Amino acid sequence: MTKPKDAGFFSLHIEKILLLTALVVSAAMAMLYVVGSPNDLTMKNQSMSPSEAAEIVVSESQKLRTKLNDDESVIEKPQLENYHTLFNERAAELQLAVTEYHPIGYSGIESSITGDPSEGAPTYYRPLPPVVQDIVVRSGNGVFDSTSQTDIKRAVLDVIPTKNLDNWRYVSVGAKFPIDDWMNRLSATSENADLKAIPKVWWQPMLYVTAVYLERQEMDPYTGKWGPSTFIQPMPSQIAFKPSEDPSIKIAKADAQMMVSTVKGNQSEICRPTFLPLEFPLQWVPPDSKQLSAEDHKKLFKLQKKIASAERNIEKAMRNIEKIKKAQNRSSNTRSSRPSRQSSGGFGGFEGDMGDMMGGGRSTRTPRTRSAAQTPEQRLQEQIKLLEQRRIDAMIERDELLGRQSDDPELQNIRNRGGEMMGMDMMGMEMGGPGGYPGMNPYGPGTSRRSNQRGNTPENNTQYEETEDGQRVIPVWAHDVTAEPGKTYRYRMIVTVLNPLFRQNRVEAAQKDKNYHLIALKPSEEELEASPWSEPVTLDPQSHFFMVGNTQQGATVEVWALHLGSWYSDKFTVRAGDMIGGTIKVDDPKKEGNKLNLPVHNGSIMIDMIQSAVGGGDTQLLYLKPDDTRISYRSINGDKDNDTRIRLQNEAAIFQELLKEPDVRPGMQNMPMEMMGMDMMEDMY
Repeated sequence: MTKPKDAGFFSLHIEKILLLTALVVSAAMAMLYVVGSPNDLTMKNQSMSPSEAAEIVVSESQKLRTKLNDDESVIEKPQLENYHTLFNERAAELQLAVTEYHPIGYSGIESSITGDPSEGAPTYYRPLPPVVQDIVVRSGNGVFDSTSQTDIKRAVLDVIPTKNLDNWRYVSVGAKFPIDDWMNRLSATSENADLKAIPKVWWQPMLYVTAVYLERQEMDPYTGKWGPSTFIQPMPSQIAFKPSEDPSIKIAKADAQMMVSTVKGNQSEICRPTFLPLEFPLQWVPPDSKQLSAEDHKKLFKLQKKIASAERNIEKAMRNIEKIKKAQNRSSNTRSSRPSRQSSGGFGGFEGDMGDMMGGGRSTRTPRTRSAAQTPEQRLQEQIKLLEQRRIDAMIERDELLGRQSDDPELQNIRNRGGEMMGMDMMGMEMGGPGGYPGMNPYGPGTSRRSNQRGNTPENNTQYEETEDGQRVIPVWAHDVTAEPGKTYRYRMIVTVLNPLFRQNRVEAAQKDKNYHLIALKPSEEELEASPWSEPVTLDPQSHFFMVGNTQQGATVEVWALHLGSWYSDKFTVRAGDMIGGTIKVDDPKKEGNKLNLPVHNGSIMIDMIQSAVGGGDTQLLYLKPDDTRISYRSINGDKDNDTRIRLQNEAAIFQELLKEPDVRPGMQNMPMEMMGMDMMEDMY
């Protein structure tokens, strides 16, 4: 490059000057950060090496540890204003004329700040609930369902006297609780002018039953007199809140709220607790139902099977609807990010083959039929509607069979509307549990409890019925699974209700002490003592025998034995001194068609046989019961039409007939509802 003649020194040597400057800066940085101390740091505004910094940190930490171990704290306590005193001073300055405070159940301010709200509060007239009416009783023999949960089995095994889940007894007691009588008592005023009536805003939300339990007496078989009373504990898994016998027990606020919420949300289960699951084909029947014939039992079994099948299919359809909604949500989230295309795989994950029936996959219908078709969700809703209709029809027919006021207006209205109330709302109403989940049904699966006559009232959602005189009652029942075979009992029922003064603050101090932690009330001892007992009920022993003939060799007896819920019988010849009984062949539950030998005897010994001297007279068998010094007898004519013998014959026949009833149509046990279609499901009913 040619340089101009008039160029100056800097113009001629600018490149060399820049290069020299860069070399000087680089050399200085190398001396400072490489040759010098590159790891030096600054601490407390001083430059030091890492080793010096470590020594300072160790020294400072030791000083801090020493100060923390000293008894005298070096941290100054903040000076806080006394808000309690300040609040009281300002409250005293309020100039507000108040004639009367409205009662409040749950104060939002601590009483330590505002003072005790019971100071100066009135004393209220707190009545006690009435006793039940129209008590009825029904007994039976139980075999616990082998498919039930293990923890429930253990709980039941702990309470049944036989300690055998395949052989135990139960008694179910039913009655009516007069809710109108209880409301009248709550509304009444006391003869004592110093006691005020409880405000309606207090007791109206508390019209709920907290527990239903039994009082029992046992008959002495020798004297015929009744023994002392025993209170039967609620069944395992039963919801019950009884009044506490210990006034020192305190209930925390959170526990109190949980208890009240549980009571209000489970009235059907509390009033009519679900019976224990029984092995097929045993059926539990409500205690206030009429006595059923052999044909009635077969009809009841079919109706309960129909209801159970409808409930299962309704739940299955509703789960599939939820899956459809989730699939649609996923599809809508991805639609904007990729082109829309019809899936050839249908709606995956549904119960059953949803495929073409539910609208997925490639359709073979013409464009015209496809445009008029329903969506998968609409088709399932239509199926639910039809299933609900059939379920309600079966429930009304079942109640008519049981003699349980089958002209229920609420169920009739739903049927007339064509099953308008659909889905889990209806199932929750009928099945007695939150959301209609199975297991909360007091009849057991497939036997949903019908609604009340007058329906739910403004007071609460408890189901009421109406008596002939127009009084409302709550049907209640309770179960005794601690009854022993062969014994005779009678029962009284106690129904407890929510205490309207439970957790109420604005009541007189002494009354508050008695009621604040008392969740439930029961009838007075005077009313309980005056209330009637049920009719006596004698439970089946393990075996029965009847005299059916006589020969020169001895007496012919027919012996009945209970095995896995069914009665089996055989005839034997016994002589004087023989133990009455023998070996009966029974069905083997583990192998169809196989028989087992069941030794049967109850310890009774034949003493003699007496033939009447008069022509055509009766023949008597004299025998001695175990643990009894008195001689008992049976006769041919007396046992020929014996009520117990006829009952055993009927029960055995019913049991064997029900065993022949298939649970669902053959070949369809595992077929999902969606694959059947409504035409196939029609055949199931």
